[in-house]
Amino acid sequence: MVDKKDAERQDEETPEETPEETPEETPEETPEETPEETQGEEGKESNSLTGVLNAKIAALAIVGLVVGILVGQVVLPGIGIGLVALPAEGNIGQGAIDEAALEAKVLAYLEENFKLQEIVVEITTFEEFNDELYLVEFKLSKDDQNQIGGVYVTKDGTTMIAGQIIDLEAPIPEVQLQEQPPQNPPVQLSVGDNAILGNEDAPVTIYEFSEVECPFCGASEGVDTPVSQQLKQQNPEWEPIYPNLKEQYIDTGKVKLVYKHFPLSFHPQALPTALAAECAHEQGKFWEYHDIVYKNRDNLNTENFKLWAIDLGLNQQQFNTCLDSGKYAQAIQLDIQEAQSIGVSGVPAYYINGQLISGAVSFSELKKVIDQEIAKVE
Repeated sequence: MVDKKDAERQDEETPEETPEETPEETPEETPEETPEETQGEEGKESNSLTGVLNAKIAALAIVGLVVGILVGQVVLPGIGIGLVALPAEGNIGQGAIDEAALEAKVLAYLEENFKLQEIVVEITTFEEFNDELYLVEFKLSKDDQNQIGGVYVTKDGTTMIAGQIIDLEAPIPEVQLQEQPPQNPPVQLSVGDNAILGNEDAPVTIYEFSEVECPFCGASEGVDTPVSQQLKQQNPEWEPIYPNLKEQYIDTGKVKLVYKHFPLSFHPQALPTALAAECAHEQGKFWEYHDIVYKNRDNLNTENFKLWAIDLGLNQQQFNTCLDSGKYAQAIQLDIQEAQSIGVSGVPAYYINGQLISGAVSFSELKKVIDQEIAKVE
């Protein structure tokens, strides 16, 4: 990775760029894990379970009613097979609900679950699947990204089924065992002039690619309460990464954290905030500034960037000149290029001794890998 001081000298040769848009919370051209808009096959072979599955469901991504769509990451993660109890309001007696009323009820449920991420839900198919179920296909949209999902709903309006329905009378397919593909070797990254938190001789190094406006990055940092609450509703054991990582591993000398910028082009304040953070880094206050901007994600603007620098006791003239000139634009672009070169497709992304963990996962997921890496050197 190019030294930031060298990067400063290249500013005039290389224009400022925002990252190519790949999903997860992602830029929109995707090196990997791109949420593809999957089209179901048209037509209906038969009214049997397997016939309808083959004709209508085979190509569907079964989408969970969870946080994490089009954002980290921002893709649509699935929940596999599961049952969702629908609200009791609107049920008609003990039998089936009027089809139109049930479709409206399902749409309202989907809209409620996705409203925090500002995702538009459109039901594209609502049809009888068998004597007890309706098949529901829907499209989820945010900005110019779309994904198709499918669920089943009981005709009495009490339960939604997310996952594949299996015909128990069908022959059991022969299972073909496949060899496990070899694991990818650890990715090699360079520290360069990036900000480091923790003991430089720590046995474990974590590189974090992130940006301040991504709601899942905020959740991982432990400051984005609405998204954190929704993640915790989906998984009661979910915990934010940064505060736990700092307390349990960084402050104890076992881990050092290296911060790399990956501002997404559709977040207008992500790049300016990264530039401001690097100007604070120039005066030795990156992590203090980092904490301030993440806690004030709803108030990101140039005036506040400069006020926060004053609050931290930074040299005001030096900071303002640095920020106004875009001094570290090329250095940030180098972080972006490095991320894209190793296949990072969204934020947050963590490399633990070269092993990738993507998205706003629970801290426990990182903890497993960290403990394994520490055990190797003990």
